[in-house]
Amino acid sequence: MKNFKTQSPDYFQKQLSEAMFRLKTQAPDYFQEQFNHIIRGVAKVYRVTPEDILGRSRPPHVVEARQAAMMVMFKCISDSFPTPRLSGAYSKTARLFNRNHGTVMHARSAMENRIKISERSYSLWKKARRLSRTKPEPDQIDYQI
Repeated sequence: MKNFKTQSPDYFQKQLSEAMFRLKTQAPDYFQEQFNHIIRGVAKVYRVTPEDILGRSRPPHVVEARQAAMMVMFKCISDSFPTPRLSGAYSKTARLFNRNHGTVMHARSAMENRIKISERSYSLWKKARRLSRTKPEPDQIDYQI
């Protein structure tokens, strides 16, 4: 291997593109596993089914659970990215929920406002957020739509 100081900029660009390729190809498995874990946990905390969270229905308690799940998953993904750019985290979260990135942006904004106003929402979200820090167990069901 060459000395670090003698490496060309092309070499570093190639290394960066290879690392990004590995992130794109290997990360989905980890995120899918984490996604399944978060969906189950948020459904349990908010007392809805995982199918409700991933579905299209809009009763207020289901919407809150769905937005909480999106926000927890978004935080999990954005914490794992090495750069402060969040656009990748929005689109990756949106793909997992089969939505667009604007929906995830709205869910994050709505949950942040709801957490500030309601103590109940804050305590439920705090319980759901704790789930993203625990290690997922092997999954029997794949909740991706």
